[in-house]
Amino acid sequence: MWRRLDGSLIGLYTLLPRAAELLRKRLLRLCEPSAVEANADTVATAALQSLASRADYLIVDTWHAAHVATAANDAVRPRNLQVMPRGRGITAFLQAPEQHLVTSS
Repeated sequence: MWRRLDGSLIGLYTLLPRAAELLRKRLLRLCEPSAVEANADTVATAALQSLASRADYLIVDTWHAAHVATAANDAVRPRNLQVMPRGRGITAFLQAPEQHLVTSS
């Protein structure tokens, strides 16, 4: 199942520092994404909207997020195409795409 992420751009919207690097290290044990790219903007920036539109999978950390920024994600990508962690932290960020892959197969 994890191999479905091979070659994918994994986007991560979170305000947690170092989260993307920690997630990338864990994902590399399971698959080979082309990149894990994070954004921590607290307002609707062009960079955030670009990531939301370019990412093959967009993980949105609503536990640590700015409402204006999550609204920017929603404007570019419908909520049903966003991957929402059910908890806080890196483990939840890793479980979210796993659950998404299971339910979308």
